[in-house]
Amino acid sequence: MKYGKFVLFNTCPNELDDVHAFNLVWRIHMKRLLQSLILILLTGCSMSKYNTVCVEHIDSKSEGDRYIDSLKALGLDTIIGYYDGCSGCIQGIEKPYYIFWCSGNRWHVTKITKYSRFNQIIGFSPPINYLSENWLTIENTNLAAPKFQMSHFHYDVVRIILNGNEIIYEIKNYEKWNNESAPRVLLIDKIRSKLFDIPQREWRGLNYKTEKRGKGGA
Repeated sequence: MKYGKFVLFNTCPNELDDVHAFNLVWRIHMKRLLQSLILILLTGCSMSKYNTVCVEHIDSKSEGDRYIDSLKALGLDTIIGYYDGCSGCIQGIEKPYYIFWCSGNRWHVTKITKYSRFNQIIGFSPPINYLSENWLTIENTNLAAPKFQMSHFHYDVVRIILNGNEIIYEIKNYEKWNNESAPRVLLIDKIRSKLFDIPQREWRGLNYKTEKRGKGGA
């Protein structure tokens, strides 16, 4: 309808109500969305002040030796222990102790770290054939002395119980360089190779302990 110079559009009241309602709902939705984003941001900032870390609570070397002793006390006579140690290293190194044993014609393996004991896995064997064939050489052959020493180093400890006989020996990583073909060194390499065959998903920690620490180490 025209009145003088003005043109009026006949907008139905229901349409205006719909527009106002839509705008109101939109504003409420955006307000709630903004509040949610602010809450997420504040929560994230609060959480980021802390890290949840695993706590060292096990002497894996001593615990691993006790585990082997307990298997030996049960009358088992085929046990191979391998400890991956470190001297003078930074915190956080797991220092795992792996233990293989044969029971009921089946091979079992477990491991113990500074952070947890782990489950038993069945069906993965150590290099038992190499060990049996080279027992006397492994038992009686010493390594050539290194030409230098290091104050910080990784080292391996092997403990073997086979048919009532027992061997324990330790090799530092810098001692291997002049003894790469020595049976004691080769046995360690073969043990590690067998351990790599075990999928990581097979391992399950049984008693991890955790705590929250500030990012600054407090």
